[in-house]
Amino acid sequence: MSRPLDYSAKRFTAAEKAVLSYMSQTGVLSQLSGGVVLALSGGADSVFLLHLFARLANKRRFPLLAVHVNHHLRGIESDRDEAFCRELCASLGVPFECRDVDVAAEMKKGRFGTEEAARRVRYRALRVVLAEHPELSCIATAHHATDQLETVLFQMLRGGGLRSVAGMAPMRLPLIRPLLCLSAKEIKAALSDAGCSYVTDSTNTDVGYARNYLRHEILPRLLRINPMPERAILRMTESLSHDGALLDALAHKARRAAPIRGDGIDAAYLRSLHEALRRRVLIMLYEEQREKDASHIALEYTHIVSISRLLQSEKIAFSLAVPNRLYAVLCDGAFSFCREPKRKIVPMGCTMLSEGDTTLPGGFFLNIRHEDGNAVIRCYSILHKIDITATISSDIINGDMFVRTRMPKDAYRFRGHTHSLKKLYNEAKIPLNIRPYLPILCDGDGILWVPFFPIREKLCED
Repeated sequence: MSRPLDYSAKRFTAAEKAVLSYMSQTGVLSQLSGGVVLALSGGADSVFLLHLFARLANKRRFPLLAVHVNHHLRGIESDRDEAFCRELCASLGVPFECRDVDVAAEMKKGRFGTEEAARRVRYRALRVVLAEHPELSCIATAHHATDQLETVLFQMLRGGGLRSVAGMAPMRLPLIRPLLCLSAKEIKAALSDAGCSYVTDSTNTDVGYARNYLRHEILPRLLRINPMPERAILRMTESLSHDGALLDALAHKARRAAPIRGDGIDAAYLRSLHEALRRRVLIMLYEEQREKDASHIALEYTHIVSISRLLQSEKIAFSLAVPNRLYAVLCDGAFSFCREPKRKIVPMGCTMLSEGDTTLPGGFFLNIRHEDGNAVIRCYSILHKIDITATISSDIINGDMFVRTRMPKDAYRFRGHTHSLKKLYNEAKIPLNIRPYLPILCDGDGILWVPFFPIREKLCED
């Protein structure tokens, strides 16, 4: 340290009082007694939080553990940050741990960008530390008001709903964010006055990253409209959070009251809910299934809207792929999120075909017309954006035509070979969510045609 720390410095004291007041108002302060894992990057924000919590831990006698997650993305600089954090904690008498993570592996596994992959492995590491220390109950991060402003602007540009533009919550256990009441400028001023040093991430100035571009190119222009935009955003997010909390409470009540039907929820009940409540209940149903999976991908706005519209439509059945290898499924009046739909959820037997349109479960239609001794078959689905036509010579049709769904060991012959339907679907990458519904055209000799594939070749006569 270049000079003795001065916690009595005016701007440090003002910032400390503001944070204590904010934690008291939001209920964060009462969580500290259970022990805290503090995420320490070495940057200004987390260093300020460490100094603040080290003083609080001494006064209030709660366990405190600082954890540095080394992403190993910046070579020597990453090692420098780890060494700085270790030495700082030693000087303050705060227990310290470092966790190494593999960002590249996370990027490859989930096809995430660097920032998103780093965020995922960082939070995963912090949660592992928390689980390993039963004397600790929450994770404190140093997100501040400027971070909140950037987050809200990002969500607005993405078209997020109330939950998104309400920003980060000060407390969503096990996470707590005590610094949302301070701007980045206020935090650095407090550290400067007190003589507290910190490290700087060289990538923070790279405007190739979307958040850095927003921070360095867009936010300075907002100051011409409002010199303290963080304060305005704080007021807005607090108001929206209260509104959101009420809607969430009503949605939880609606979820508890939802009638069970078969393996899911009564679809008619979901249709009867107000759109705002229905969307929240859909998210709850999704989260209930997602908790069983190691992945943590949220249900996106486009998915929620699509499912809600399908529920309100006249469709008697549908299946829509959503994140985490789940499907939103409506069948027999019941709605649910489930793994790959099994054939039994759409009880489709054999449907005889006649001239004109035939409506099939799963949002598919078959249209048949006869031209010049041929049967022209059109398979189409607005839901799945499919429209395929095949012309079948009457010479190869044996008897009446009918349609059914796939059965075990289905296969048919074309181009001189017999092809397994399962293998064909896999090689053609037919989406899993439509396989249980895809119509299979048959006649007295078996499979005649399957959409996406050739017509059966003419069978040899004895």
